[in-house]
Amino acid sequence: MGRVQDEESEGLLRAIVDVAPKALETEHPDYKARADYMWAATQALNYLIACGIRQCWATHFIGHELTVFYGLDHGVTLAIVMPRLLTLLAERRQQKLARMAEKVWGIPREGKSDMEMTKLCIERIEKFFQSLGIATTLSGNNCDGSHIKEIAAKFRGRKICAEQCISEPEVEEILNKSL
Repeated sequence: MGRVQDEESEGLLRAIVDVAPKALETEHPDYKARADYMWAATQALNYLIACGIRQCWATHFIGHELTVFYGLDHGVTLAIVMPRLLTLLAERRQQKLARMAEKVWGIPREGKSDMEMTKLCIERIEKFFQSLGIATTLSGNNCDGSHIKEIAAKFRGRKICAEQCISEPEVEEILNKSL
């Protein structure tokens, strides 16, 4: 199970990639782009695409702590954490990320391994956030690393992400790489 959810997720991501630059334009707002952007976001979060499959909310859990300690908007925290989290999980998620590289970002598969496609996908995700004017590091958001150990400690004794493999040391690693 998961083929339909993958296809729906990829379609929503393609739509977001297409409309986000126009939707987030502030000088000349594009109502249709904003409506499409919000509808895609609503569809992504209504749990329909998650029916019957494991979900990973680790990026959000870590992001919430960045909001608490640094006052960053939640979307910004996701842009900071996601590339580092996916890099840490690259081996485990290479099939899905390789597929995303091809289906969402249009990266040609020819001659590339799953891991090569995975790395290209993660790079493209980070570049997308940056293209929207979002700084994808803590330092780029005027945050120092003074709370990293404190944030990581919030995950002591917990295992987060779909694979249940992210805990205090991994959170600390992710945040240190996010500086």
